[in-house]
Amino acid sequence: MEVIIKKSEILSKSKTPPFEINDFSEANEEIRFKHRYLDIRRKKVLSTIEFRAAINQFTRNWFIEN
Repeated sequence: MEVIIKKSEILSKSKTPPFEINDFSEANEEIRFKHRYLDIRRKKVLSTIEFRAAINQFTRNWFIEN
């Protein structure tokens, strides 16, 4: 889930993420797995997870009905 803000205030500084959070990032796979919580913000990764969840739900429903 992404949040759109109208006003912000910096309370403290933070470190720069270890890789850019976009679909064109060439980040090392090991770094992406270490920081999985950042990687799932990428649209490609998120759509893969959502597709897998839909297939799992379909399969569960099929087994329940049959």
